[in-house]
Amino acid sequence: MQGIAIGFKWSWIRSLGLFCAGAVSVAACLGQEAVAEVLGGEATPSSGDLLRLENGDQLAGRFVSASPVDGFSWKHGATVPESRFRYDAVLSAELEPLEQFLKPSWSRSLIRLSNGDQLSGRLELASEANAVVSTWFGGDLTFPRDRWQWIVFEDVPEEPLYAGPDGLEGWTVGDVSMARVQSGSWVYHENAFYATKAASIARNLDLPDRSQIEFDLHWKGTLNLAFALYTDYLHPVSLANKDTEPDFGGFYSLQLNSYFANVLMVKQGVPLQYLGQVQTPAFAKKRTAHIDIRVDKAGDSIALLVDGELIKQWVDKTGFAGEGTGIRMVHQGQGAIRFGNFNVLPWNGQFDEAPSIRASAKEDLVTLRNGDKLIGKVHSVQSDLVSLELIGGVTEMSLEQVKKIEFAGVADLKPTALNLTNRVVGQFPRNGSVAIDITEILDDRIKGQSPNFGPVDLNLRAFNRLQFGDQ
Repeated sequence: MQGIAIGFKWSWIRSLGLFCAGAVSVAACLGQEAVAEVLGGEATPSSGDLLRLENGDQLAGRFVSASPVDGFSWKHGATVPESRFRYDAVLSAELEPLEQFLKPSWSRSLIRLSNGDQLSGRLELASEANAVVSTWFGGDLTFPRDRWQWIVFEDVPEEPLYAGPDGLEGWTVGDVSMARVQSGSWVYHENAFYATKAASIARNLDLPDRSQIEFDLHWKGTLNLAFALYTDYLHPVSLANKDTEPDFGGFYSLQLNSYFANVLMVKQGVPLQYLGQVQTPAFAKKRTAHIDIRVDKAGDSIALLVDGELIKQWVDKTGFAGEGTGIRMVHQGQGAIRFGNFNVLPWNGQFDEAPSIRASAKEDLVTLRNGDKLIGKVHSVQSDLVSLELIGGVTEMSLEQVKKIEFAGVADLKPTALNLTNRVVGQFPRNGSVAIDITEILDDRIKGQSPNFGPVDLNLRAFNRLQFGDQ
């Protein structure tokens, strides 16, 4: 199929929002013949939602309503009547989330409960019996204290060195020449870059000696992305012919694909140095991920975190080779990809230790921001104060001093306790999910019963995925 490296249906293109910016049409972006074949005469769907059925079918459009009694109502294009499906015929729905979820003011803390629920919000109150967390998507949610496993209080975010993208200005778009792969360009639309063919884009970001580079990826087909770090050259480099390329300084190439991640040191006149690879089986099972790259020039290291989990830290034993302060992203032309929510931040060189479930412990563990750990009994959190009983007595400390609290004696619920009738698991764009026994989804609200919070009425667009049934 001319114009697109891999043939795939319009429903998927629309689900990722792969279309050009401004007045440029989809046809102009992808090619008239490609669009004619992809669209197949169908009207353009009205949103980026994607419905997945049990039989393997996928439909783009707009989530209208759902209930265990009446089934699903789905809008597939502005001129197409609503489609109806049995409730048990739907496997999942991919949704376009609202940007409010990512606002720092609503991400002050991350809480995990014993049934696996994990959500962000602002802790308002915690007593011996209950706790209350304030959320933008569901108001104040109250849950029993004895189901609370841990809470992590996020750092006050530093001002990013770069946040975007907000357009192509300042970026260098380069031509990619690859055998048997058609070259294209990254296009910009609504705070993200998109590519369906091999494409390169780069920018000098004045990266500091320690940096955190994070972004969200969405892809279809095989993930195959090369990310140049600390480069002084803003055009793509053929690694096989690097010594005949125009002069460039040394850089690192972080290569991500559906099966592994790898880092290479690239320098002219020097053989490619492979720092090692690590398997990434999760990439083959999903089509979205939050990528977090941490670089420490003094420590000669590059680390990769995916969805908050440290995958690998590479160390260049020959010394840090990056000679620039820019980045370059090259899509290898396999499948389609979206790159957005891109932030560059200074980094302190430390990794946050993941909280643990202390099911057999007798006392709570409080970790302070200075690294100190206190063991005792957390009585309450109120008015930004933590009341903690230690061996020497009860003490109070400011919540601003606390990094995380891991509560003792709260084990995971047994699987049988999680099998809710008409169960839906809503997954948040960044971290966490909640399980709900739904009554209905209507007008972008999801209503039902939560085993932790009781009756709930949540903004549907807080989630980027709904998973139906006991899966």
